Parts: sequence; structure tokens; C-alpha cells
Amino acid sequence: MNRRQVVLCLVAALLVGLALRTWPLWHSPLPFNPDGIVYARLVNGTVASGQFPLAEMATDELAFTALLTTVSHVTGMESLSHSQGVLAIIGTVPVLFLATVTARVSRQAGIGATGTRYAACLAAWTLAIEGLYLHRSMPVDEQTVGLLLVPLGLVSVVYTAERDRRWWWVSAVTLGVLPAVHNLDAFVMALALSLLIGIALRRDRLGSPKLYLSISACYWLWFVGYTLLADTLTAASVIQQSRISAVPDLVLAWLLLIAVTFAWYVGQRAHLKRTLLALVLTGWFVILALNAVTPIFPGLPQTNPTVLYGIAPLVVLVGLFAVGVPRTLDGDTGTTLVALVGAVTVVVGISLTAALTAEYLNTLYRVQTFAHFPVVAIASTGAALAVGRQAGAISAGTSSRSVAGALACLVLAASVASVPVAYGGLDVLSYKGVTTPAELRSSGFVVDRVDDSWTGDDHLVRITPYHGSADGRVEPTYAYLTGSPPPGCPMLVQRSWTTVGGQLYPRDPAAVSETRFVQLRVERNLVYASGVDDRVFLSVPRGRSSGC
Repeated sequence: MNRRQVVLCLVAALLVGLALRTWPLWHSPLPFNPDGIVYARLVNGTVASGQFPLAEMATDELAFTALLTTVSHVTGMESLSHSQGVLAIIGTVPVLFLATVTARVSRQAGIGATGTRYAACLAAWTLAIEGLYLHRSMPVDEQTVGLLLVPLGLVSVVYTAERDRRWWWVSAVTLGVLPAVHNLDAFVMALALSLLIGIALRRDRLGSPKLYLSISACYWLWFVGYTLLADTLTAASVIQQSRISAVPDLVLAWLLLIAVTFAWYVGQRAHLKRTLLALVLTGWFVILALNAVTPIFPGLPQTNPTVLYGIAPLVVLVGLFAVGVPRTLDGDTGTTLVALVGAVTVVVGISLTAALTAEYLNTLYRVQTFAHFPVVAIASTGAALAVGRQAGAISAGTSSRSVAGALACLVLAASVASVPVAYGGLDVLSYKGVTTPAELRSSGFVVDRVDDSWTGDDHLVRITPYHGSADGRVEPTYAYLTGSPPPGCPMLVQRSWTTVGGQLYPRDPAAVSETRFVQLRVERNLVYASGVDDRVFLSVPRGRSSGC
């Protein structure tokens, strides 16, 4: 591949990645993910008053709210209208950054120019379309920003430690803003920096271990200090911190275990390097498969067959990762990426051993996304190494080109197979990301017209804060969907409850029979209806409401 072909390949990957992340707009003009609708309310309040509505915010929502507010000020558009486009762009930027990182990893692994370009393009295309990463890099959610900032910050710290002054400001800005972006993202960064200390003790090329110790200590202090100060000095609150603060001994144990293991690991022979990390990554697939047979988290959803069949082909990335990891550890960038995989492994270990609850299942799903960037980079380098061990081997003959093409097709086919997972609704996942205008209008009608408490499924209740109300309750609807009589209070009802079911997150959705749905409409008054494809009704009991 010449440079012109590489540029065209990367531009095409960016455009495809952007198109996939804006695809939800074809189904609804509203943001993908209910959190985006809640953020729209925060942005509207900030624009109207000129200050953050801190009493309604978490401490790690400030930066993201500020970003969307700035876009609203500049464009004059409401957040509901622009946020999906903005986040689609942000979610696609890591594709280009990954290409540059993979190119550096490949060069440091001794791959020639042609092979380096091949690896960079393969990495870009894989990250652009791979379904699990796509599902977390297109929502209007602060973690979408973190998926860019965490690898950028980690790589910039290593380059800074090597006295490349151009990266000092990138390190400072990234580490400075992360705690205000998302607490899980900031925690992953803190773990990765800690792991780099131990690795630097064994690898002189990474720079001084004392420098990593200083950077890590300062960042931990800033992360914890920001969280405590923002919680103490403002009306904003800290959320979800108990998942970590409740098990400090477990956090320390997993961090020490992975740190010691990695410090030992980097000095081992190539065969052991391949085997150990490949087993770790394969173990994640095994957990996914076991959960399809029996729930690992009791009472919570099992792996849907669509998810299992879509994700299983991605195991090819693990094989290529195993090929590439020994050589990539010869360079600073590859070692940094392995440290990021280690940080994710720490959180996965905590999530599986702390408590098998919905909160830790959510943490497990969110944190695995950070492993995709380093795994794809190293796997793409492994693909280039598999094609030809010597520099420039890819261009040596037709057979090498055939192998390169076959590997690229294999990886991209596996990535394409996982795309449906990203757009799965209640027929695939336990929650849906798309909110229709009818659903938003219906929730607004309830807030405006119902004085007392009301009920709806998890999705309908989740989006009502946009209208300024938190009176919706999910428990009465949960009871109805699972067989109990209709509640004695107003209830938002959807026609799709008879097909894919009502959202009961974190549990699986539950459907009602056509007979029960018709009976509900006959026995209660329908005072409002909206929508075409999936009608939303406000159903109220005849006579006096007994409350929710």
C-alpha cells in the first residue's frame, strides 16, 4: 500500500465509522441512549440560567455537560438536536488515533513500511465497525468521550516520560479533565498508571520508574481529591462510587496481583507471553458463553444467542493478539497498550469477585470496552507479523498479498458479524437505546397532566427527568408485566409490550399476552395515545386512583 491508498483507506474507515454511529438517527431524531435525553435537560438548564444545575448532577457529569452546552451556545441548537451528531464524531476519532498508535507499535516491532500501513488500516477498519465497541462509542454518554481520553492520556504519559516535551500538555489536559468526565474512566486510567510503575522497573525504555510513581501518585490524589471536593463544596453528588469504595481490600488485592504478574510477565519468553494473555482474553469469551447456559449473575439476564453468535467470531482477534504481543512488548507503545489491558483485567476481576449483582454486571460490561483499543492495535500488528516476519514481506509476492487479504477479510467479517449487537433492542438486550418522539411526548404528557405518582416501564420512566419530574415508578409496571393485576394508578403502556415486552432493566424484558393487553384497554380508561409503529397509551383506572 502506498501513502495515497492509506489515506483513502483511513478516510473511508472514518466515514463508515461516522455513518454507523449516526445510524440511530434514521430510527429516531433523538439521542441514542436515554442518558442523552437526561443530559439535554441539564444542558437546557445551563443555557437558560448560565450556571450548572448542580443539585441535579453527579460530580462526573460536569465536563460532558459543559461540552454539550458549548455546542448549544455555538450552534444555537438544542442538545436533543445536535448531541448524537457530536458524539458520533467523538466516538469515531479513536479510529484515527488507533491507526497512528498501531503504526508506531508496528514500526517498533520491526515491521516494514508496507506492513505498518497494512496494520494501521486494518486496525482502523476493525475499530470503526466492531459491534461491542460500536455499542459503547455511539451513545450520548460521557464514557464515549472517555474511550478517547483514556488511551490518549496513557500513551501521552509514556511519551512524556521519554522526554518528548510535545506530549506534556496532552498529558496534563487529559489527566486533569478525566475525573470530571467519568469516574470509571478515571479509575481505569489510575490503575493503568499504577501498572506502568511495575513494568517500568523491568523495562528501561519506558523511562524512570520514579517518574511514573510521581505521575501516578499525583493523579490518584487529583482523582480522589476532585471527587471529594466536588461532592463537599458543590450541590453535585458522587454516584456509583460504592462499587469500588465498598471493597478497598479487593481493589488492592487485584491491583497487586496484576501488577506483580505483569512485572514478571514482560521478562518472559515469547511462548509464555502469547499463552498467558491469550488465556485471559479467551476467558472473557468463556464467561460470555457460560452465561448463555446458566446465569453467572443470579437473577440477571443470560447471554442472548444473537449476542453470543455475534461476538464469538471476534475470538480471531485474540489469536492475532497472541501472535503480536511478544514483539509489541519490545516497544514502549505496545507495552503501554498491554498495561491498559491489565487495568481492564483488574476491574473485571473486581466485578466478578466483589458481588454478583446488577451494579457489577454493568461495571463489567462498561469496562471491557476499554480493552478493544489495545487488543485491536496489537492484533492488527500480529496480522502484519503473520503475513511476513521480515520487513516488507507483505509486498514480496502474490502469496503474501493473498495471505494479507485473507486475514483482513477474516477480521473484518468477524467485526461485521458483531454489528447487530450494537443496534440490538429489547429482543436482544435487556434495555434499548432508541427513544422515539412518541415516547418522549407521552412522558411529557404524563408529567404535565398527572398530579400524583404514575408508573411505566424502565425506559419510559428513565426519560421523564427531561420534563423535570421524578414521580414515575417502575415497580407497579414490573408487577403487571410479570403477571399481577393492573396497578391502581395511571400507567404508560406500549403496544410493543405484546411483542418484545416491556423493559425491566436490569432483568430481561417481559411480554404480556394479547388477551391481557386487550383486557387492560377494556377495563381501564385510555386518555392519551401517541405514535404510529409503537403506540404509547396513558391508561388510568376507572373510578378513584388508589395510588402506586
